[in-house]
Amino acid sequence: MIQVRDAFGSMQSFRALFDTGSQSNFITEKAVKRLSLPLSPTNDNVSGIGDASAPILGDITCLIGTKDKILFKLNLHVISTICGDQPIAKLNTSGWTHIESKPLADPGFDLPGPIDILLGAEVFADSLLNQHIKGNANQPIALNSVFGWLLLGKTRLASNALVHASGKNDIDLNSLVQRFWELDCVPKASLLTPEEVFCEQKFLSDHCRDTFGRYTVRLPFKDDSEPKFEGSRDVALRRFHAIERRLSRDPDLQKEYANFMTDYLDAGHMSLVPGNELSQGKYYIPHHCVLRPDSATTRLRVVFDASAKDAHSRSLNDTQLIGPKLQPNILEILLRFRVHNIVFMADVRQMYRQILISQADRDYQRIFWRTTPTECLQEYRLNTVTYGVSSSPFLACRTLRQLAEDEGNQYPIAKGIILSDVYIDDVASGSDTLEHAQQAKDQLIALFKLGGFHLRKWVSNNAQLLLDLPIQDRLTGSVSLDNYETQILKILGLKWDPHTDAFLFEIQPLDRPCTKRSILSELGRVFDPLGFLSPITIQIKTYIQKLWILGIGWDQTPPDEVIDSTVVLSWLRAHSSRWVTFVANRPVAFIISGSPTEWKLND
Repeated sequence: MIQVRDAFGSMQSFRALFDTGSQSNFITEKAVKRLSLPLSPTNDNVSGIGDASAPILGDITCLIGTKDKILFKLNLHVISTICGDQPIAKLNTSGWTHIESKPLADPGFDLPGPIDILLGAEVFADSLLNQHIKGNANQPIALNSVFGWLLLGKTRLASNALVHASGKNDIDLNSLVQRFWELDCVPKASLLTPEEVFCEQKFLSDHCRDTFGRYTVRLPFKDDSEPKFEGSRDVALRRFHAIERRLSRDPDLQKEYANFMTDYLDAGHMSLVPGNELSQGKYYIPHHCVLRPDSATTRLRVVFDASAKDAHSRSLNDTQLIGPKLQPNILEILLRFRVHNIVFMADVRQMYRQILISQADRDYQRIFWRTTPTECLQEYRLNTVTYGVSSSPFLACRTLRQLAEDEGNQYPIAKGIILSDVYIDDVASGSDTLEHAQQAKDQLIALFKLGGFHLRKWVSNNAQLLLDLPIQDRLTGSVSLDNYETQILKILGLKWDPHTDAFLFEIQPLDRPCTKRSILSELGRVFDPLGFLSPITIQIKTYIQKLWILGIGWDQTPPDEVIDSTVVLSWLRAHSSRWVTFVANRPVAFIISGSPTEWKLND
């Protein structure tokens, strides 16, 4: 038994196991929750016997020792479990006279129990004292240590103990399939981790508003002391020259990129660093562009890479608290969206960029920019919450919630919508009557305005709701589908036609051999959180199960009777009266216009 200091300064007891073959130290996730210590994120895995691997959930730094004093400051990897109960059954300790008078590190060592902490070879070596006692045959050696006497060696289980052994073979593809099936499960609610609680507390103490109502937030660093970076300027400079060379080969792309950055500068979302402050940069962020051809407003977006490592393989994102997930479940938003008689959608214009970063943290958001290679290269500060910084989603969503709390009493309908029907910067809500929907729309516009936000891209299945909105705030784009004009919108990943109030699914025809691998790949592309296509996707999943039973390889062509498409076609062609209500609400048609194909589903 060892003592570990928790986040509140108290010592807590844990059962530990020494592993002289381990190069690291480990602690269970359950133990970390007891300690309430902040968790540092990591993407590493730990490998064990038979090359079996388990994900490391994060790292913690803690003080361990005895009831009398602190002995070590250690970094421990957090994993879900270390091992089963140890020992596996009660030990027969009769005749162990050599340890009878010794203060054991674990007085209950002979009883099965959970292991909370595993200490590696380095701690083991540093813990030993120069004393040991040998027992008789089939009895362990006792080693004196700073924690008390440790036992090592042969033991005997109680006579009625049963021992079970099993083998484990990890196959990545099969694990991925299991994960694919788990995605269909309803997610479990989870409590906030100590790190998430700390992030929330920092936001509450650090945020403020200016005279115009706009919010200013601080970057939520894991430690109270400011992080220091070395070499990030050189990395960002090399990356800038690389993107500049790419832009020089594509004049149209270069123009769009320059227009984006000019808009950023003109809006005050970035500012030039004065010459006398050039040496005060703390972290430099490389940037690149992402093209979104289907975007109705912004085809190109510049993304900032705050995961770029400095000379010591450390990035700005490595130092950030990412905070709790504040976005409502997409399924819940969509279900509520379908309940309303009149629905509407809107988008928060440049939501991240309407939230200011404190002056104290802006030197962690420096970039290089110039419009053309003939101009002098300049340094700029990004003044707002920035795409690509790992804490930005939390800061943006938390700020909207704070706005609802600060000003929502004036606009109760809008407050409820912000707290339940907003996903990042998308509003998807509605009402049973036009009058109530009008009130909701007006309150949303007014409430968002108080925080410096502007709602745009308004669309509804009732055109009267939008008549009093400026044209520029309505979404008016349209696409051609099967020789008729209709407005097709994306609502949280799904396509929706507000005129017919129908959802549509875009399906790319299979352009490769039909194998178990390709079937799973295509099925994984279908985003259907409401289960509209479940009668079809469930059928496909049963086919996949048949392939497993038949022992079909990943790249082997399945038998014809398994992949016969006439099964689905006959289901689609059958009259809806044959089916129960849910199945009757199946896609009413394949709407084909060249490639891709779209399936249309009317409610």
